Amino acid sequence: MEPTELKMGPAHSGALAFSVRVPGKSAHACVREEGVSAIEKFIPLFNGLRALESQRNEPSRQFYYSLGATSMDGWTTFRMTPDVFKRLAES
Repeated sequence: MEPTELKMGPAHSGALAFSVRVPGKSAHACVREEGVSAIEKFIPLFNGLRALESQRNEPSRQFYYSLGATSMDGWTTFRMTPDVFKRLAES
């Protein structure tokens, strides 16, 4: 049986590169509340970007899993073992 059920699917999720500038305000540790932490302001943005990345890559992951591939790092590298190829050839 054809594993994609003839549905279109991404072969590669591609890449997107950009830079982000998050402004802050420095302050001495004894008056921390007078400053603005750029790191603390960046955390929600970072979490949103990670969620978007996961959402965009999910179709690719599901495609590889549908072939019987196993994830080597839980994210980007998939292993196709000989038994997977044999099963695909027999279907």
